[in-house]
Amino acid sequence: MNKKHGWSFIIMMMMINICINHQVSANSFNQLKKNKVLLEAEQFTQLENELKNILNSIDSGEVLDTKIADAYLAFATGDPKQKEKIDAWITSKPDSALGYLARCNYYEAVGMLHRGRRYVSNTARKSLRQMRDDFIQAIPDCNKAITLNNKLSLAYALITRMAMVLGQDKLVKTATTLGLNEIPDSYLIHDQYFFSFTSRWGGSMYELQNAISSRFEQLSSDDKLSPLLGFDLYFKGREADQHKNYEQALNFYQRAEKEYHFNSKIDQADMLYQLKRKDEAREIYEQLIKNGTLKLAPYNKMAAIMNSKNKHNEAIDYLDKLIEIEPYNPNNLTYRGITYLWLKDAKKAKADYDKSMVYGKYNAYARYNRGKSNMYADPKEARKDLRAAYELRPDIINYAFFYGVILYEQKDCRYTGPFTVYDKLCANKKCDEKKISWVKDVLLKAKKSCG
Repeated sequence: MNKKHGWSFIIMMMMINICINHQVSANSFNQLKKNKVLLEAEQFTQLENELKNILNSIDSGEVLDTKIADAYLAFATGDPKQKEKIDAWITSKPDSALGYLARCNYYEAVGMLHRGRRYVSNTARKSLRQMRDDFIQAIPDCNKAITLNNKLSLAYALITRMAMVLGQDKLVKTATTLGLNEIPDSYLIHDQYFFSFTSRWGGSMYELQNAISSRFEQLSSDDKLSPLLGFDLYFKGREADQHKNYEQALNFYQRAEKEYHFNSKIDQADMLYQLKRKDEAREIYEQLIKNGTLKLAPYNKMAAIMNSKNKHNEAIDYLDKLIEIEPYNPNNLTYRGITYLWLKDAKKAKADYDKSMVYGKYNAYARYNRGKSNMYADPKEARKDLRAAYELRPDIINYAFFYGVILYEQKDCRYTGPFTVYDKLCANKKCDEKKISWVKDVLLKAKKSCG
């Protein structure tokens, strides 16, 4: 095929694919719920038929392979009971690649719930060890799925993602090389492959652009390259975002969409939100939610917008959908718990805080908020939680202050930790005195009453 006409064909196919994918994605949220119901009812044949229909639509070029990742979020909930159902699925269909892929996805999700989303330096070692153990269980299941069906792009993408987090560079290279050889047009594998060259994982923009250019050279114009064309601008946006250059990141994301019809709407909305252009961000978030997106940011950000307007019931509606997607994420549950407290519904708040502990034992944010809410209802447990939060993140002044408050209220007057933290963090005006003045007043009052 003539190279000039080849690229024209690719761009035309890309536009068609993206438009179709946008229409089909409207069912992603409902598909997620349906898959959960079928798994719970152990209707494995019907469940596999649903998944095979999605795979067929990917093979025919109707949608990108992100659709199968969306469908498999139904098995990435972290619900301990769900694992038993997936085991039963594999037992009933031992030669099913789809069942093994589901269990791999489950363990990968559990690993990330144990680990959390913070940088390694701010993550408890026990959390990292738990994540590693989860990943060790996940990877053989993904390998088994590939052995049974080497066209499952999600399996390669999951292995790559886990290998990156574990620092296994050779495994990253092996998984992406094998995956791209088998499925050269995969969005999922390209996304992880290019991401591995970014500065977050020890690479650079120079290495990333070389990887993208090299990938173009390896592929003929007859391949379905629609997801690849906008990756260069998209990852420039991600790099700028990581360095908090939000205006620049927004420009790259908008260009990726305008020039290549690359689907970067969520990223654009996130940048608008960071730039305080919340009305524009809200418009995009609402449209994405209406279309049934399974990305977490739109629901989280809309809840934050509603809470900022004291529309807490509307915030709960968004948080309910968020937790439908990730029902055991400690941060999601904690945020809904906080919102319930604003609605003066202590019972529901407690239920969310307690559920957050399934994976939030080493999550400082979850421990802090549960402890603060229990200071008078259950001071003994509150003291444990607030101490844990402070020890997990001694760099956060509110955690130190509230741990001090409960100790002073329990007449443990020897504790000087909060003031030490204050002196360390607020030296040379490094902290915003206005933001911490209220909690500082509470602390000083408690200290005075302690004697």
